[in-house]
Amino acid sequence: MVTLKQDNTRIALRRLIDQRGLDMSTVSRAIGKNHAYIQQFLNRGVPSELGYKAAMALAEYFQVTPELFGIETNTFIKPSNDTGRDGGLRHPLQSIRRLMGLTTGQMAKALNEKEATIDAIEAGKASLNEKLLLKICRTFRIDPEDLAGYAPALTPEERVMLLRFRGLSPEQRRTLDSMLSSFEKERA
Repeated sequence: MVTLKQDNTRIALRRLIDQRGLDMSTVSRAIGKNHAYIQQFLNRGVPSELGYKAAMALAEYFQVTPELFGIETNTFIKPSNDTGRDGGLRHPLQSIRRLMGLTTGQMAKALNEKEATIDAIEAGKASLNEKLLLKICRTFRIDPEDLAGYAPALTPEERVMLLRFRGLSPEQRRTLDSMLSSFEKERA
């Protein structure tokens, strides 16, 4: 049984695709799904509802709020009892660093960044730029969605690249990491 919420999601998605002059296959591939995913969702009702990752990927791709695809804000910004130094919510970068058992100095060294940069981001005094976001994701095998709310908006091309990167096998990721490292060395 299709719910009213999913009917509204389908209507909104179809409208976005039509307004932007896109085809369903392009949108499917842009969010890391097979070419028929959106067509099946819209026309056949399969899957019956969008999963969290697909909905978030669509929201990012179309630059709209996740609520449009059935993700409520309170589930999008996951509440946590994990507090930082100032008593507010801890930045996810700090949580990731602590889970890995790293000091800010160790994380900075692994990322080839200054310790002050990591401290400033965790304290909310500096923003997480796209280059550092990609470096963190590559180095620590972090899903970009875990930090997406703290990074500046990505261009559609950058978003597609992140989605494609997540779909790579571990071997393909290692090959890509090696290639990117050699490119970075050439530029330096």
